[in-house]
Amino acid sequence: MGIVLLSLTVVLCYQGWKNTNAVSTTKHIAKDHACDLDGSCIVTGDEATMAKTNPLWNDFEFTTTHGIMTVSCHRSLYFFGPWECTTREGRLVNRAL
Repeated sequence: MGIVLLSLTVVLCYQGWKNTNAVSTTKHIAKDHACDLDGSCIVTGDEATMAKTNPLWNDFEFTTTHGIMTVSCHRSLYFFGPWECTTREGRLVNRAL
């Protein structure tokens, strides 16, 4: 039982670490979703202006022709599965990239 619990802990820790280091991957996915609220929107600039990451999700702020958009990306099964992103208007207050 101890080996199973230890193995599960190691796998979850590794996947959480991997999720926080997936910024470059999720940044490109997030940029594709930055204009989901309006089809006439265009992302200005190549990079996100702000980012916030943790083991469960990555948040990015993009400047668009319709203003500032924040995109939150998370795995479909918490630590596993494909990345899913949602968009909302407004700023993300955190550290600069």
